Amino acid sequence: MRIRILKNKPLNEEEVVVQQSVDVATTPAITFESNPLEFILQKYPSLNKTLVDLMTEDFRDYISGIYVMAPKPTIFKVVLHNNRVFYLTFMGKTYEAKVSGKKYYLARISELEMAILSIADLLTLGTPPQAEGPTEELASTPEETDPNEPSAAETPAEEEVPEELAESKKKFKLNLLESLIIELVKIPFEDLTDEAKKVAQDLIDTIGITKDQIQPASKNTLVVYDDNRDVMVDKTEASGKFGPKRGPKPQRGNFKVGNTIIIFKPLKTSGEYYELKPQQLGVTLDKNIPFDLLKKELIDGINKNDKLSPTQKKFLLGLVNDKVDLTDEEKQEIVSDNRFYGEVLKNLGEPLGAIEYGNQIGATSVFFPKAGNYPLIDYLLQTPGGEVQVSAKTAKGKGNVIKLGDLKKKIELSKGKIDPNKQKILDIIDANDVRTGSLKLIPEFGNDNLKKQYEEFLKNNSKFPAVGSYNPSDRLALEREIIRQLNSKFSFNDEFNNYVAVHYVKYFIDPKTLQPSIKVIKDEGFKVKLKSKNSPGHDTDKIGFEI
Repeated sequence: MRIRILKNKPLNEEEVVVQQSVDVATTPAITFESNPLEFILQKYPSLNKTLVDLMTEDFRDYISGIYVMAPKPTIFKVVLHNNRVFYLTFMGKTYEAKVSGKKYYLARISELEMAILSIADLLTLGTPPQAEGPTEELASTPEETDPNEPSAAETPAEEEVPEELAESKKKFKLNLLESLIIELVKIPFEDLTDEAKKVAQDLIDTIGITKDQIQPASKNTLVVYDDNRDVMVDKTEASGKFGPKRGPKPQRGNFKVGNTIIIFKPLKTSGEYYELKPQQLGVTLDKNIPFDLLKKELIDGINKNDKLSPTQKKFLLGLVNDKVDLTDEEKQEIVSDNRFYGEVLKNLGEPLGAIEYGNQIGATSVFFPKAGNYPLIDYLLQTPGGEVQVSAKTAKGKGNVIKLGDLKKKIELSKGKIDPNKQKILDIIDANDVRTGSLKLIPEFGNDNLKKQYEEFLKNNSKFPAVGSYNPSDRLALEREIIRQLNSKFSFNDEFNNYVAVHYVKYFIDPKTLQPSIKVIKDEGFKVKLKSKNSPGHDTDKIGFEI
């Protein structure tokens, strides 16, 4: 006999999106009283899966209790055996982890990997000062009226954690570090060559970074970590002190001065601060507005923004009015704040680009849709000759990678039909996650040799796609090969040009003069090919189209 459990209530726990079947003939009855830990793990199956991803299948050896701290969104407090804690918040489809005060969205592979290492760090620490054990914490938690629906606390596992786990947790962390290729080796700053130390100081003085952002990977290799890598790369090149960008992907930032190599890597730890998104500044959405009104809304929003310094406001108002006039001292203040510079490009590039491009083509008004309403479209310009659809991109890199799912939505909205094989490619990528989607194309479209390689990969990595259960480089090799084979068999040029009638407007601010400019790519005869942006240390993006 099989019982189908269906939940129908507001989204606040895992059963809302995961329907489960429980085989009562083979599954022993677990109650909250008999085994509280397993009861909660069974009640929230995605929580169990997330803990496996974060701490391997042996996660029970490292935790002493799980507490449900809030009902909506459901927030779990996970207590490790050393009484250190971290939190998991159910976000509707996946979880957000909060470890040592930092938040990690676990749907992104890079953030999942960072959360894993942060938890491993917690496991190596001792008991926090004046820490209460799980029993005391449970006693202080308000009782629930319904014991079968625990939403406040859970008692810890009954058995005491053996001392042998001290060695086990060390092995756990080492295994994670060996299996996750996410960082370069780091050495002390003092071990750098004299030349490298001088180059490092030049970087600090020239582009406004701190010494802490430089992590040497060897005696003559400087790795610079910054949330706004693209901005840092542009400023480094524009200074003229460090030579041109090098390598097969120069947009990522690789410079060489003498025998010293400079590499830029994204930090990805901080969120946005300056509240410069158009909706935060009060820009009207889902309605045609004249450019005079758009400028007024931007000016009012900038003047009311209490996150901005007077100089930053002066700079932004100058961008809106197409008249940036700053002193050398004021320019230095702008370019020295990397976060501000990056957020301006990312968030204000859209309305400022609309104003600039609108003036060039004689547009009378602009329409900013709410998120999700127009796939691939960021705004629409109304001109005497008709409507122009625009995708706003900041000026970084040599091109853009467009999601296959967005093209699929455009085709569906147009009620169009395409070649069945191409439709299957779009469907498979859209329906699966980053790690599995591209590989599921192999049985459908790969040649015999690639199919054998994929079968061997699955055989050797039985726990795939669990993080840490496979070598990311092996997965990426399969992904790159199926992309190469698909590009040799199929062209999506016609589909892209037929269903995506869009102009691409890239907004750019010169890091030397702070004067704005735009680059426009029109919708006439785009050539696209399948492309992956993934690497062993950044395996977070579905394959898309490179224009």
